Amino acid sequence: MPVNERRVWLHRIACTHRTWRPRHRPPFTLPQCCRDAALNDPSPPTHPLPPLPLLSPPQSYTRRPAAPRTLHQPWPPVPLQQSHHGVLPANVACTGKTSPRLLHDLLTYDPRHQERAGRNLLTSAPLPHDPHQPPVAAVPRRNCRHTLRTKSEQSRLPPAGQQIDEISVYKVASYCNTCRWHVDVVVDFRADAAHRNEACQRASHDWPLHHFLYQGEDDGGSSPAGSRLSPRTYRFHCSAPRCSVQLKITLKPPRFSDHDIETLTNQAQLRQRWERAKQLAGERADAVMARRVDALDYLNTYLHDCLNPAKGKARIPLLNRKFLKTFGQDCDSILMGLGFTKNLEKDEDGSMDEIWYLPRPDEASDPLEANLRNTIEDARYELDTLMQAFPENERRNCRHQPIYSLDAHPDLERLLTCNDCEF
Repeated sequence: MPVNERRVWLHRIACTHRTWRPRHRPPFTLPQCCRDAALNDPSPPTHPLPPLPLLSPPQSYTRRPAAPRTLHQPWPPVPLQQSHHGVLPANVACTGKTSPRLLHDLLTYDPRHQERAGRNLLTSAPLPHDPHQPPVAAVPRRNCRHTLRTKSEQSRLPPAGQQIDEISVYKVASYCNTCRWHVDVVVDFRADAAHRNEACQRASHDWPLHHFLYQGEDDGGSSPAGSRLSPRTYRFHCSAPRCSVQLKITLKPPRFSDHDIETLTNQAQLRQRWERAKQLAGERADAVMARRVDALDYLNTYLHDCLNPAKGKARIPLLNRKFLKTFGQDCDSILMGLGFTKNLEKDEDGSMDEIWYLPRPDEASDPLEANLRNTIEDARYELDTLMQAFPENERRNCRHQPIYSLDAHPDLERLLTCNDCEF
């Protein structure tokens, strides 16, 4: 038998065993018994095979029309209900998070990209799986995976080795040395008069972990850069019947905006200030242009001096050689935002000179209260991060001393009572 006829014959035999199948099933293979019979018997069939009937797919395999795909589908309005914790969404019990999950979401929540993501990663439940929609990333790709460091001056923590006091308020103040956002976590263990406080802990058989329910957002004010860089505060409470723990998470944008950093470190702007300094000060001007790292280094020194006041370091004349070539008159808004002030004073020869005064923060007080001292400390942490990003050879001869702060993750786990949680 010619080879082509044998192929046609084998194909007709295979068709007698073939039935309709959906496309996702594996391709049909001829049974081994039929293949052996066809190969061992070289003679063609004595009669032609009947035509194959056209089979219609079973009703159970009929494909349903796909749902229309939309980029963003608006969520239906959520009804509210009244409870002893205030006005809460009716389905709030379904959107709670255990303390390890809430901590995980905090470390991946980035307010800068919340609008693009279409949801708040910290306060909302994970998106449900929809097989008819394209997959959605659990964490937006651009979000910063925060590496939080503890700001010890602004934190209130129980002593090491001591159990958490269930009648106190604790705070972990931290900042991310990647995106420079500041994160404050305040845990209030105090119970009100109407409820008995039995905080969740691992030793409890019924309530080993906190289960936090979202209560609402406080108005954190506005920012010139828009809502994307506005401070925000979220409040949660534990759903356990006898646990009265209240949780407050505050996220604050960096003290130095991208425009501020560009103003302080841009090489072209530094050259323009140096040229203007030579026009204003004449022979008193410095003969060398400021480096890109000098503005950060000098500003860090000024802030350190105002936190540790010493005689003779409270004022800076505008015609100071280093100040004039580094800051000039272009950085006034940055300095005033940190608490610097300026005034005109009469010189010995009777001329009026412009003088800058360092900020005057109050003495260190209650970490739960925000003040000018916290602003200056935050700025120093950010300056430390920015300077560490410069190569070591460019930081040569700087007065800057690195700030060594501890990882905030153990402190956060301890306050949220999940430091001994096993995953």
